[in-house]
Amino acid sequence: MACGACRVPMVLCTLIILAVSVLPLAMPYTIVPATINVFISSPRAHDMAGLCPLPGIKNVAVKDYPMFKYDPTRTSFTEAKGPREGQLIWRYSTGDEVHSSPAVANGRIYFGSHDGYVYCLDAETGALVWKYSIGYKIGSSPAVADDRVYIGASDGVVYCLGATSGQLIWSYETGDRIGWSSPVVVDDKVYIGSGDGYIYCLDAEDGSLIWRYKTGASISSSPAIANGQVYIGSRDHYIYCLDAKNGSLIWAYETGNRIHVSSPAVANGYVYIGSEDYRLYCFNAETGELVWSYYTDGEICSGPAISGGRVYVGTSPGYVYCLNAYTGEYIWSYYIGSMGGYTHSSPTVASNLVYIGSDSGYVYCLEAETGELVWRFETGADTDSSPAVIDGRLYIGSDNGYVYCLGDVSPDVAITTPDEGAVLKGMVSVEASATDPSGISYVELYVDDELVGRKLSPPWYWSLNTSEYADGQHTLCVVACDSAGNTAEATRTVIIDNNPPEISSVKISPEEPVEGVAITITATITDMATGIERVMLYYRVNYGSWLPVNMTSQDSTWRAVLPGQAEGSVIEFYIEAYDKAGNRAQTSTYTCTVKAKPAPSTIIWVAVAVGLGAGIGGAAVATFLLRRKKP
Repeated sequence: MACGACRVPMVLCTLIILAVSVLPLAMPYTIVPATINVFISSPRAHDMAGLCPLPGIKNVAVKDYPMFKYDPTRTSFTEAKGPREGQLIWRYSTGDEVHSSPAVANGRIYFGSHDGYVYCLDAETGALVWKYSIGYKIGSSPAVADDRVYIGASDGVVYCLGATSGQLIWSYETGDRIGWSSPVVVDDKVYIGSGDGYIYCLDAEDGSLIWRYKTGASISSSPAIANGQVYIGSRDHYIYCLDAKNGSLIWAYETGNRIHVSSPAVANGYVYIGSEDYRLYCFNAETGELVWSYYTDGEICSGPAISGGRVYVGTSPGYVYCLNAYTGEYIWSYYIGSMGGYTHSSPTVASNLVYIGSDSGYVYCLEAETGELVWRFETGADTDSSPAVIDGRLYIGSDNGYVYCLGDVSPDVAITTPDEGAVLKGMVSVEASATDPSGISYVELYVDDELVGRKLSPPWYWSLNTSEYADGQHTLCVVACDSAGNTAEATRTVIIDNNPPEISSVKISPEEPVEGVAITITATITDMATGIERVMLYYRVNYGSWLPVNMTSQDSTWRAVLPGQAEGSVIEFYIEAYDKAGNRAQTSTYTCTVKAKPAPSTIIWVAVAVGLGAGIGGAAVATFLLRRKKP
């Protein structure tokens, strides 16, 4: 059953095909013979005015990439941050080729390998969490939902495993091997194709069959689900649209060759799919009416990605194409190479970047707008797996048996001068080191979140006038940005102290020094920034040489004791205080004159008087008490 099947004479079709075949394959072109229904329909006016975004379903966390081509609509577009660098973060070796495309959920990465295992790794480190042995090659890509992992295998069985435990929950056997077809989980139902030509709908809870639909050949394409409809391609050349509830046929369209691995993508009422007839197709998702088709340079086994009003797809000779998603107009193409095989990898779009694997042994990152190369990473083997992109990292498998985690590597930045906790004053130098594999774009210095300056090339050095800042603790922060826009920072806490200590409350005891009696001098000395390093008292007697005395402290009170001097001696002294930044404070000079001791006779008469007074007072008290006792 074919909607819009060719009805023109075979001779005319043959002539058109021959005409196309003589055009240079390196040149992109679109065939628009309206008489055979390969055409561009009239686009909507607002679509012509600009490229409108075609968002996918947003029902998954941005930090997850839970299934092949990201979501049930298979748009391969994610709002997660995509890496602008292809630096190797880690890699994990399995026992055989990895065609399976990773799924990432809850900090774990899931995939299958041709060594017969389903793997679960820590997404951050690549460490093995668990692996489950199926014993048959696995090219299918997992889908993760509700703490379960669903995947097909070449033994023809669909498996459901515990995402946390890796234990088998249920399995369902189809009639033939499951190669590339990957499950999608929607509304507690699992949809997947099989080599027996059926598309299956299973109960996600227990694996029981809900319905199945027979196509005319084996299925390697993966189903997409949108608006209650299932879309899938078959090697019988047809793309099918089925009712997701009961599997009844809604429409089918016959392409010019088999639909091998290309999986449909659905967005904004359109469905897109590639065929081995060299064409990328766009259909009305509801009716199956052909909207446009674009003739590329080779067979299309890659599944299209949809983002920003554009469609991206890979071809077997090794090109990535970007077309207008509404009209099919050519925008750009980029050659990613081939080792003579097929480009099975489907592109993923994130952060206005396009990521795709290649049979040339590389993973590519291209600018989505222009197709310019951003970076490429060499795996050294065919890379048929499709990338999963999460939070600045990309996960992908390769035929060399490895799964790679690539991504942004932040610059290596450090403050080399001053040291942590250093005390600064006046003009100081702040020096930093910054390196990155992609090169350093700039380095900035901040003091307490305030930008001091930006350097575009080394040496990374600034002169800092600390007198512009208040005394006390401050934070130096150096921020380095690499050429990919990744940033890293290094901080140091320092103390700025440009002001001397405060000296107050200088006291002399006794206030009037007496000959031969030691003199105690105290002062309150404080420094709020760095504290007091040392305090010295300098004194001289009768204008002689200055002599130093170390003052000692108890809390903020500092004390020095001077020896007693002769009567009439003139004592001068001053205090110097130093804080830990080396700032110095000095008092003015204090002067006092030593007085004579009081005369001894005076002391005796005073004592006698005191004694007599005490005796008389005591007798009077005694007489009073005796009189009170008489009757």
